[in-house]
Amino acid sequence: MTSCSLGDPAVRPEAEGPGETATSTMPADDGLAPDDDQGEARDERPEPADLSTLPGQLVRRTADGALVISAPDGSNSRELAPGGAALNSQPTWSPDGDRIVWSSIAADGAELIIAQVANDSITIEIQQAVPSPAFYLAWSPANSWIAGLRNGPSGIELIMIDADTGEIRVVGPGQPFFTDWMTNNELVAVIGGAVLADIPAVGEATQRSLNAPLGVFQAPVALSGDEAIVAFDDGQGGSTVTRLGSDTATPLAMADGPVIFAANAQGTRLAVAVPDAGVQSEVISFQTNPLPTLPAGQVSIVDLETGDVTTLPETNVAAVNWSPDGETLALLQVGTNNATWRFVTGDTSVAGTTFVPSREFGSAYLPFADQYERSSTWWSPDSSAFVFSGSVDGEAGVWVDRVDDDLAAIRIGSGDIAFWSPQ
Repeated sequence: MTSCSLGDPAVRPEAEGPGETATSTMPADDGLAPDDDQGEARDERPEPADLSTLPGQLVRRTADGALVISAPDGSNSRELAPGGAALNSQPTWSPDGDRIVWSSIAADGAELIIAQVANDSITIEIQQAVPSPAFYLAWSPANSWIAGLRNGPSGIELIMIDADTGEIRVVGPGQPFFTDWMTNNELVAVIGGAVLADIPAVGEATQRSLNAPLGVFQAPVALSGDEAIVAFDDGQGGSTVTRLGSDTATPLAMADGPVIFAANAQGTRLAVAVPDAGVQSEVISFQTNPLPTLPAGQVSIVDLETGDVTTLPETNVAAVNWSPDGETLALLQVGTNNATWRFVTGDTSVAGTTFVPSREFGSAYLPFADQYERSSTWWSPDSSAFVFSGSVDGEAGVWVDRVDDDLAAIRIGSGDIAFWSPQ
């Protein structure tokens, strides 16, 4: 992946994240309106939903660059990290929802910080200087390791952080570098778009032997055991979506170009988005041979237990994100001047609140949404609500939208990015 700057969000380059340089065409708002700037348009929107019963906590970055923890409705707000002179980035919850890791950079250098977060207290556990701030962080499933990507002497490098001691091990360089945790202490990684490797937190990486070149995709999907979802080059500019084990390779579907993956937490369903290349593929009913061809410009769901493929009617999808219960798929549909998260459960499709994404989301997260889908969530733990950052009717900030009603999203405060705790 490509070197990423952690400068002022107002002047930061379009691509900042765990992937190659990309240019976002999304309209963007800075998302940093003051908390007391409610705007006249709010009174014209429908009655908002009640957020007081939602579980979990939110972390958001505010107008002055501080990190703030709050309840989903914005109450019980506590400062996690001050803003102003320091730029805080990449706040990432641990899977148990008890800790957060983030990067901080100021004039005197960069730091890696891990904090214990409770409902009534915040305790800094680790705060240490680092030669370069991580621009991507991902906890292992058992909360014991954190994988990170940062700029090193020879380019992008993967690091492993002991979450209890803060000890950092540099694993090695690679560009681009995309990963997913397979187990508590081992990642599956795509390095340079050509190498697939298993990388333990402690020990040497093992390169997987591949019988065909990898196709165009970013982050692999880790399934149970050592299985992973990847795409192989079909030799004609397309992709073969494949379930890969240590000794097996099971083709699932074909696509005419690059693909974007997201599997639900249960490992039973795989969403595959095929960016629109201007040509609509024919949809073929699933058979063992030939494989189904996934249409460009849409999202298809592959049942990993039966192999059945369902293509959704929604188009112009830039990102996909599964709910924690694995039943609802959030699709980010982009228009000329705005975007909408649409929530699909079975045959039901519900549109969320239309918004203009914040600049931070549009430039740092959206181009690499499939990688961030592996490490962070915008969903509430009970799968009933979703958090997003940007402007609604000209009012910027962080918003929570319940997906189980038709009521308007609620602005909980200023901010340009926000994430929900997993618990």
